Amino acid sequence: MATLYGTQSNGETLPVLVDQFGNLLAKGIEGQPGGEGPPGKDGEPGGEGPQGPKGDPGEGVPLPYGPDGAYLRIVSGVPAWADGGDPEPPLPPEPVIWTNVQESGGLKDSAGNSIEPPNPFEWVSSQPSWLNNDDYTTQGTNVSRTAETGSEKQPLFEFNDVFGKVITLLFNIDYTKDKDKAYAWALECFWDTTEIGLINVNGPDKTEQGQAGTFYAAWEFSFLFSRETTSAALGWSFSSTGVSKYNTHFRGWRLEDQGAFALRRQLAVENELKRLRGVIMDIDKQSQT
Repeated sequence: MATLYGTQSNGETLPVLVDQFGNLLAKGIEGQPGGEGPPGKDGEPGGEGPQGPKGDPGEGVPLPYGPDGAYLRIVSGVPAWADGGDPEPPLPPEPVIWTNVQESGGLKDSAGNSIEPPNPFEWVSSQPSWLNNDDYTTQGTNVSRTAETGSEKQPLFEFNDVFGKVITLLFNIDYTKDKDKAYAWALECFWDTTEIGLINVNGPDKTEQGQAGTFYAAWEFSFLFSRETTSAALGWSFSSTGVSKYNTHFRGWRLEDQGAFALRRQLAVENELKRLRGVIMDIDKQSQT
Protein backbone atom coordinates (compact mmCIF):
# COMPACT_ATOMS: atom_id res chain seq x y z
CA MET A 1 0.00 0.00 0.00
CA ALA A 2 1.40 3.41 -0.94
CA THR A 3 0.59 6.88 0.43
CA LEU A 4 -0.04 9.61 -2.11
CA TYR A 5 1.37 13.04 -1.30
CA GLY A 6 0.85 16.38 -2.82
CA THR A 7 3.21 19.36 -2.82
CA GLN A 8 2.00 22.84 -1.81
CA SER A 9 3.19 26.07 -3.41
CA ASN A 10 5.65 26.56 -0.55
CA GLY A 11 7.23 23.15 -1.16
CA GLU A 12 5.62 21.41 1.75
CA THR A 13 4.13 18.00 1.04
CA LEU A 14 0.91 16.70 2.53
CA PRO A 15 -0.92 13.39 2.18
CA VAL A 16 -3.88 13.37 -0.21
CA LEU A 17 -7.34 12.32 1.08
CA VAL A 18 -9.40 9.67 -0.69
CA ASP A 19 -12.90 8.29 -0.03
CA GLN A 20 -13.85 4.71 0.78
CA PHE A 21 -13.70 3.81 -2.90
CA GLY A 22 -10.27 5.30 -3.44
CA ASN A 23 -11.55 8.37 -5.31
CA LEU A 24 -9.38 11.42 -4.82
CA LEU A 25 -11.03 14.09 -2.73
CA ALA A 26 -9.76 17.48 -3.74
CA LYS A 27 -10.97 21.01 -2.94
CA GLY A 28 -10.60 23.61 -5.59
CA ILE A 29 -9.97 27.27 -5.19
CA GLU A 30 -13.08 29.16 -4.01
CA GLY A 31 -14.80 30.82 -6.94
CA GLN A 32 -16.81 34.02 -7.25
CA PRO A 33 -20.22 34.13 -5.47
CA GLY A 34 -23.21 33.17 -7.65
CA GLY A 35 -26.25 35.29 -8.45
CA GLU A 36 -29.29 35.66 -6.19
CA GLY A 37 -31.56 32.64 -6.29
CA PRO A 38 -35.40 32.65 -6.44
CA PRO A 39 -37.26 33.65 -3.25
CA GLY A 40 -38.26 30.84 -0.97
CA LYS A 41 -41.74 30.12 0.39
CA ASP A 42 -43.25 32.37 3.06
CA GLY A 43 -42.66 31.17 6.55
CA GLU A 44 -45.24 30.76 9.29
CA PRO A 45 -46.66 34.07 10.69
CA GLY A 46 -45.00 35.26 13.83
CA GLY A 47 -46.71 35.89 17.13
CA GLU A 48 -48.58 39.10 18.10
CA GLY A 49 -46.20 41.94 18.73
CA PRO A 50 -46.34 44.45 21.56
CA GLN A 51 -49.04 47.17 21.56
CA GLY A 52 -48.06 50.27 19.63
CA PRO A 53 -48.13 53.81 20.93
CA LYS A 54 -51.49 55.64 21.30
CA GLY A 55 -52.55 57.47 18.14
CA ASP A 56 -53.80 61.02 17.72
CA PRO A 57 -57.51 61.66 18.59
CA GLY A 58 -59.90 61.11 15.66
CA GLU A 59 -62.65 63.37 14.27
CA GLY A 60 -65.74 61.39 15.32
CA VAL A 61 -68.60 62.49 17.57
CA PRO A 62 -67.28 65.38 19.63
CA LEU A 63 -67.16 64.93 23.38
CA PRO A 64 -68.58 65.73 25.78
CA TYR A 65 -72.07 65.11 24.40
CA GLY A 66 -74.13 68.21 23.70
CA PRO A 67 -77.10 69.44 25.73
CA ASP A 68 -80.60 67.98 25.39
CA GLY A 69 -82.13 68.84 22.05
CA ALA A 70 -78.80 69.59 20.39
CA TYR A 71 -77.97 68.09 17.01
CA LEU A 72 -74.80 67.46 15.06
CA ARG A 73 -73.86 69.44 12.00
CA ILE A 74 -70.87 69.18 9.69
CA VAL A 75 -68.43 72.10 9.76
CA SER A 76 -65.54 71.87 7.27
CA GLY A 77 -66.08 68.11 7.10
CA VAL A 78 -65.94 67.64 10.89
CA PRO A 79 -68.97 66.86 13.16
CA ALA A 80 -69.73 69.65 15.63
CA TRP A 81 -72.54 70.39 18.06
CA ALA A 82 -74.87 73.15 16.91
CA ASP A 83 -75.11 76.14 19.20
CA GLY A 84 -78.18 78.22 19.93
CA GLY A 85 -77.66 80.50 16.95
CA ASP A 86 -77.76 77.78 14.33
CA PRO A 87 -80.88 77.07 12.24
CA GLU A 88 -83.07 74.07 12.90
CA PRO A 89 -82.01 70.86 11.17
CA PRO A 90 -83.74 70.29 7.82
CA LEU A 91 -86.84 68.16 7.96
CA PRO A 92 -87.00 64.98 5.87
CA PRO A 93 -88.76 65.43 2.54
CA GLU A 94 -92.52 64.94 2.45
CA PRO A 95 -93.45 61.49 1.13
CA VAL A 96 -95.96 63.08 -1.29
CA ILE A 97 -95.78 66.60 -2.71
CA TRP A 98 -98.20 68.24 -5.15
CA THR A 99 -95.74 70.18 -7.29
CA ASN A 100 -97.89 72.27 -9.66
CA VAL A 101 -100.66 73.32 -7.29
CA GLN A 102 -101.04 76.84 -8.69
CA GLU A 103 -101.29 75.70 -12.31
CA SER A 104 -103.58 72.68 -11.83
CA GLY A 105 -105.42 73.39 -8.58
CA GLY A 106 -107.76 76.20 -9.61
CA LEU A 107 -107.46 77.78 -6.16
CA LYS A 108 -110.46 79.84 -5.05
CA ASP A 109 -111.37 81.75 -1.90
CA SER A 110 -114.67 81.53 0.01
CA ALA A 111 -116.28 83.99 -2.44
CA GLY A 112 -115.34 81.82 -5.41
CA ASN A 113 -112.64 84.20 -6.65
CA SER A 114 -109.45 82.76 -8.12
CA ILE A 115 -106.42 83.53 -5.95
CA GLU A 116 -102.66 83.08 -6.13
CA PRO A 117 -101.26 82.67 -2.60
CA PRO A 118 -97.47 82.95 -2.11
CA ASN A 119 -97.27 79.28 -1.11
CA PRO A 120 -100.10 77.47 -2.95
CA PHE A 121 -99.64 74.05 -1.35
CA GLU A 122 -99.36 75.49 2.14
CA TRP A 123 -102.53 77.51 1.59
CA VAL A 124 -104.68 74.76 0.09
CA SER A 125 -103.63 72.16 2.68
CA SER A 126 -104.57 74.56 5.49
CA GLN A 127 -108.19 74.92 4.31
CA PRO A 128 -111.05 73.24 6.27
CA SER A 129 -111.92 71.24 3.15
CA TRP A 130 -108.50 69.55 3.00
CA LEU A 131 -108.97 65.80 3.61
CA ASN A 132 -112.62 66.50 4.41
CA ASN A 133 -115.19 65.26 1.92
CA ASP A 134 -117.98 66.51 4.20
CA ASP A 135 -116.99 70.13 3.48
CA TYR A 136 -118.79 71.10 0.28
CA THR A 137 -117.58 74.71 0.10
CA THR A 138 -115.87 75.99 -3.04
CA GLN A 139 -112.99 77.40 -1.02
CA GLY A 140 -109.81 75.46 -1.70
CA THR A 141 -109.20 73.51 -4.88
CA ASN A 142 -111.51 73.53 -7.88
CA VAL A 143 -109.45 71.25 -10.06
CA SER A 144 -109.99 70.55 -13.74
CA ARG A 145 -112.02 67.50 -14.68
CA THR A 146 -109.67 66.16 -17.37
CA ALA A 147 -106.38 66.97 -19.06
CA GLU A 148 -107.82 67.22 -22.56
CA THR A 149 -106.98 70.88 -23.18
CA GLY A 150 -103.99 73.05 -22.47
CA SER A 151 -105.89 74.94 -19.77
CA GLU A 152 -106.74 71.75 -17.89
CA LYS A 153 -103.42 70.56 -16.49
CA GLN A 154 -103.10 67.34 -14.54
CA PRO A 155 -101.75 67.64 -11.00
CA LEU A 156 -98.13 66.52 -10.86
CA PHE A 157 -96.82 64.69 -7.80
CA GLU A 158 -93.32 63.95 -6.55
CA PHE A 159 -92.93 60.92 -4.27
CA ASN A 160 -90.42 59.88 -1.63
CA ASP A 161 -90.39 56.59 0.32
CA VAL A 162 -93.78 55.34 -0.91
CA PHE A 163 -93.09 51.74 -2.01
CA GLY A 164 -95.74 49.35 -0.58
CA LYS A 165 -97.85 52.20 0.83
CA VAL A 166 -101.42 53.20 0.03
CA ILE A 167 -102.47 56.66 -1.11
CA THR A 168 -106.15 57.60 -0.85
CA LEU A 169 -107.41 60.57 -2.88
CA LEU A 170 -110.50 62.48 -1.75
CA PHE A 171 -112.86 64.23 -4.16
CA ASN A 172 -116.30 65.76 -4.06
CA ILE A 173 -118.52 67.21 -6.75
CA ASP A 174 -121.33 69.73 -6.54
CA TYR A 175 -123.81 69.27 -9.36
CA THR A 176 -127.09 70.76 -10.52
CA LYS A 177 -130.14 68.90 -11.85
CA ASP A 178 -132.65 70.90 -13.81
CA LYS A 179 -135.24 68.20 -14.35
CA ASP A 180 -137.02 65.76 -12.08
CA LYS A 181 -135.71 62.64 -13.74
CA ALA A 182 -133.23 59.90 -13.14
CA TYR A 183 -129.59 60.70 -13.75
CA ALA A 184 -126.45 58.62 -14.08
CA TRP A 185 -122.82 59.34 -13.56
CA ALA A 186 -119.36 57.83 -13.44
CA LEU A 187 -116.17 59.17 -11.88
CA GLU A 188 -112.85 57.55 -12.73
CA CYS A 189 -109.46 58.38 -11.26
CA PHE A 190 -106.11 57.23 -12.64
CA TRP A 191 -102.35 57.86 -12.77
CA ASP A 192 -100.09 57.99 -15.82
CA THR A 193 -98.06 55.01 -14.56
CA THR A 194 -98.87 51.34 -13.96
CA GLU A 195 -96.74 51.38 -10.79
CA ILE A 196 -99.66 52.92 -8.85
CA GLY A 197 -102.59 50.48 -8.94
CA LEU A 198 -106.20 51.09 -7.93
CA ILE A 199 -107.29 48.85 -5.02
CA ASN A 200 -110.48 50.44 -3.68
CA VAL A 201 -113.20 52.97 -4.53
CA ASN A 202 -115.76 54.45 -2.14
CA GLY A 203 -118.49 56.55 -3.72
CA PRO A 204 -122.21 56.89 -4.42
CA ASP A 205 -124.30 54.75 -6.71
CA LYS A 206 -123.90 55.36 -10.40
CA THR A 207 -127.62 55.99 -10.91
CA GLU A 208 -130.05 57.83 -8.67
CA GLN A 209 -133.54 59.32 -8.81
CA GLY A 210 -134.06 62.75 -7.32
CA GLN A 211 -135.59 66.19 -7.58
CA ALA A 212 -134.15 69.19 -9.35
CA GLY A 213 -131.62 71.27 -7.42
CA THR A 214 -127.97 71.37 -6.38
CA PHE A 215 -126.48 68.30 -4.74
CA TYR A 216 -123.14 66.95 -3.59
CA ALA A 217 -121.33 63.64 -3.88
CA ALA A 218 -118.01 62.40 -2.48
CA TRP A 219 -115.51 59.78 -3.63
CA GLU A 220 -112.37 58.16 -2.27
CA PHE A 221 -109.91 56.36 -4.54
CA SER A 222 -107.18 54.21 -2.95
CA PHE A 223 -104.04 53.17 -4.84
CA LEU A 224 -101.11 50.91 -3.92
CA PHE A 225 -97.50 51.78 -4.84
CA SER A 226 -96.18 48.53 -6.30
CA ARG A 227 -92.72 50.05 -6.78
CA GLU A 228 -90.72 52.99 -5.50
CA THR A 229 -91.98 55.83 -7.71
CA THR A 230 -90.45 59.29 -8.02
CA SER A 231 -93.21 61.18 -9.85
CA ALA A 232 -96.57 60.78 -11.59
CA ALA A 233 -99.45 62.82 -12.99
CA LEU A 234 -103.00 62.42 -11.67
CA GLY A 235 -106.07 62.45 -13.87
CA TRP A 236 -109.78 61.73 -13.64
CA SER A 237 -112.92 61.95 -15.74
CA PHE A 238 -116.54 62.61 -14.83
CA SER A 239 -119.37 61.67 -17.16
CA SER A 240 -123.07 62.10 -16.47
CA THR A 241 -126.58 62.29 -17.86
CA GLY A 242 -129.31 64.46 -16.40
CA VAL A 243 -126.74 66.82 -14.79
CA SER A 244 -126.50 70.32 -16.23
CA LYS A 245 -123.58 71.76 -14.25
CA TYR A 246 -120.94 70.48 -11.87
CA ASN A 247 -117.62 71.41 -10.22
CA THR A 248 -114.92 69.01 -9.12
CA HIS A 249 -113.07 69.63 -5.85
CA PHE A 250 -109.89 67.81 -4.87
CA ARG A 251 -109.88 67.44 -1.08
CA GLY A 252 -106.35 66.11 -0.63
CA TRP A 253 -104.83 62.69 0.04
CA ARG A 254 -103.96 60.31 2.83
CA LEU A 255 -100.74 58.24 2.71
CA GLU A 256 -100.50 55.22 5.02
CA ASP A 257 -99.09 51.72 5.41
CA GLN A 258 -101.19 48.81 4.18
CA GLY A 259 -101.96 47.71 7.76
CA ALA A 260 -103.23 51.16 8.72
CA PHE A 261 -105.31 51.29 5.54
CA ALA A 262 -106.90 47.89 6.25
CA LEU A 263 -107.60 48.82 9.88
CA ARG A 264 -109.22 52.09 8.90
CA ARG A 265 -111.49 50.30 6.41
CA GLN A 266 -112.42 47.72 9.04
CA LEU A 267 -113.31 50.41 11.59
CA ALA A 268 -115.42 52.20 8.97
CA VAL A 269 -117.37 48.99 8.27
CA GLU A 270 -117.90 48.37 11.99
CA ASN A 271 -119.14 51.92 12.51
CA GLU A 272 -121.56 51.53 9.62
CA LEU A 273 -122.89 48.28 11.10
CA LYS A 274 -123.37 49.97 14.46
CA ARG A 275 -125.25 52.78 12.76
CA LEU A 276 -127.52 50.32 10.96
CA ARG A 277 -128.24 48.42 14.17
CA GLY A 278 -129.56 51.64 15.65
CA VAL A 279 -132.08 52.15 12.85
CA ILE A 280 -135.60 51.30 14.03
CA MET A 281 -137.83 50.01 11.29
CA ASP A 282 -141.31 51.45 11.89
CA ILE A 283 -143.28 48.33 10.98
CA ASP A 284 -146.86 47.70 12.09
CA LYS A 285 -146.75 44.03 13.06
CA GLN A 286 -150.54 43.90 13.50
CA SER A 287 -151.28 44.82 9.91
CA GLN A 288 -151.78 42.10 7.36
CA THR A 289 -149.08 41.58 4.78
